[in-house]
Amino acid sequence: MQYPVSRIAILSLSWMFLVDAAHAAKCPNLLIVVDRSGSMNAPLGTGTRWTVAKDAVAKVLDRYEGKLPIGLTIFPAGGCNSETPVRPGYKTKAAIKMALDRQGASGSTPSGTAMRDAAALRELRDPERKQYILLITDGGPVCAGEPDTPNGTVNEILKARMQNPPITTFVVGFGGGLTPGERDALTRMAEAGGRPAPTPEKYYKADNAEELNKALEDILEVVQDEFGTGTCDDSCYSNPCPNPADTCIRGECRVNPCAGVDCGRDQYCYTDGLSPGTCVRACTRPCPQGTRCSQGSCISDPCGMACPATTVCDASTKRCIPDPLCENRPPDEQCKGPSRCQFGKCVDDPCRFISCPANTRCVPWDGSCVTTQNAVPPDLGRASEEDPGDNRRSGGCSATAGSAEAAPLAAMLAFGMVVWLAARRRRA
Repeated sequence: MQYPVSRIAILSLSWMFLVDAAHAAKCPNLLIVVDRSGSMNAPLGTGTRWTVAKDAVAKVLDRYEGKLPIGLTIFPAGGCNSETPVRPGYKTKAAIKMALDRQGASGSTPSGTAMRDAAALRELRDPERKQYILLITDGGPVCAGEPDTPNGTVNEILKARMQNPPITTFVVGFGGGLTPGERDALTRMAEAGGRPAPTPEKYYKADNAEELNKALEDILEVVQDEFGTGTCDDSCYSNPCPNPADTCIRGECRVNPCAGVDCGRDQYCYTDGLSPGTCVRACTRPCPQGTRCSQGSCISDPCGMACPATTVCDASTKRCIPDPLCENRPPDEQCKGPSRCQFGKCVDDPCRFISCPANTRCVPWDGSCVTTQNAVPPDLGRASEEDPGDNRRSGGCSATAGSAEAAPLAAMLAFGMVVWLAARRRRA
């Protein structure tokens, strides 16, 4: 018999690679450096250059909050200087918006000083991260001499790129009306930053709000392509919780809601990690065909099993199919560590938090404890490209009782062994 193992093998390997996700690299730092000079008061659209720039930065924050460390530097800060009210970090959106609203535009354009001060930040010296600066300015550098000249600013950007770790600078020329000298300065600054725009100007040219939003979107896509903010991970999935008693839940250290909850015989404490720990019954007897266990009760289910994460039950075919809410998610919305997409959200396997009663085991990505008696292994003869490994008769894949943390890994290894055996039989 020919077994369609190619896709099964790919699926099995993709599950196994989740184990390596715990060692994902740290996410890059992004420092937004914004020009607040007097020329930013110039009218633009229905507002000013300053209000348009603030709105564009807010859109970046709305999309990337919590996905990578973001900070803010503003120049000038009352003279030929700069200030960094928010250092690169997580959950900085509110602080950055507040800092941008605190004061209006005024003064000269000390771009070189701002770049020198930014490159000296402790956060941008982290050797375990890539470093990016996003510079938004509406003119050439000018203040009281060096480094706030075109040559001085180019040198500061180049020094930042040459330091260890290197800092890549993206330059956005904003607002329009640049003189030939200013355009030349911004071109040289963009080239010194190491990631010039794919345009003749080399800097990201944004003469209005729409072009500015597009420029920032393009820059963040370059960051994603170079590093992959969907795969980097600073969460507790990759870093142990400071308190050993805590559990990594949805990427944050929390107390397991089932900790300290005692349940009666043939019962167990259920939680999805965020819901309160609740005592529910285990299914101590196999459910009839066409039904499956759902927290103590046999319920009707077209697929006869709890579909794993990233899939949903298709009633018309009675098979688990890819979840449309989880397909084609953008890189910055990929699930971290062992979490997976389920119904459009990144969630943890409830089996990580559950201890099933004796002689029962936890069904991955469902959290029901089912009997281990009379379990039927997956019917490889019914496997297809749409349904790798039909196990409707067994009530779903499940993990050994009392080992909730190891449940997903045990299922992966078992599945991998089945694939290996099937592949050998096919070659024979």
